[in-house]
Amino acid sequence: MSRGDMIGAYAPWEFPLLASLVAGFLVVIPTYDLPSVYLKLALLIYVGVIIGSFLLTILLGVIFRPIVRLFSGGLGDELVVNLSMMGASIFTMVFAASPALYLVYHVWLYSNITATLISFLLLSLVSWLALRSIGRAFMTAAVLTAIFIALNYSLYSVLSLVHALYMHVLFRGGDPY
Repeated sequence: MSRGDMIGAYAPWEFPLLASLVAGFLVVIPTYDLPSVYLKLALLIYVGVIIGSFLLTILLGVIFRPIVRLFSGGLGDELVVNLSMMGASIFTMVFAASPALYLVYHVWLYSNITATLISFLLLSLVSWLALRSIGRAFMTAAVLTAIFIALNYSLYSVLSLVHALYMHVLFRGGDPY
């Protein structure tokens, strides 16, 4: 604690677990007034979102760790791991709220831009509280946001390709093999 590792006391899995629970809640909350048959399906979806979100957050935190170490200025390993996991958790939670933002804007581009800006601002604040340097916190948040945007773009590209192939096979009667 004497070196400023304020979030170093937490276990690395605590932030991703909390983010996964919140992300699952944000994804399933619109189903609160459905019949009981659909609520059972929503419960299965909730568990699936929690597990998938937890794994995604852990993997994203592993990707973020070298970047955080680069800008951390020689702080402890625990702070670096927890700050990277917290950054990944922020992105996971805010992007799980993108469908709610879609209800406001009715355009996916605006909802994703808003989610990105909210994530950047939260990550900047958390980075500043942990690193105590405005420049390092801003650079950490900017680089992690750029990496997340690149990963999101590649994911959307792959999903678009898979969707196009699926639609081709479904409606053209083509053989996938």
